[in-house]
Amino acid sequence: MSAILDVESYNAYFGHPSAALQAGIVASMPGGSFIGSIAYAFTGEYLGRKGSIILGCGFWLLGSPLCAGARNVGMLVGRFFNGVCIGLCSSSVPVYVRGLIALLT
Repeated sequence: MSAILDVESYNAYFGHPSAALQAGIVASMPGGSFIGSIAYAFTGEYLGRKGSIILGCGFWLLGSPLCAGARNVGMLVGRFFNGVCIGLCSSSVPVYVRGLIALLT
């Protein structure tokens, strides 16, 4: 994200966002990752590993079109949804893969 903050077409399209707004845009994905990794403590218990991965994919499928079709800064909330996916999946996928390896050995 930091690579495009100085691109003139990005700034013109989103109305030359202030430094505080740019910081919010950039921080929305790590913030979502934090929330997603905390949420795994609950979703992993109720949905299991596979269910948490599927839920994370649902967040990705929600956030990516919002980012890709962003017509204004508000639609970049999709970055938060993508971050939630990253948090959920980075918490559950390693444990899930370890379980699969145990079945194969």
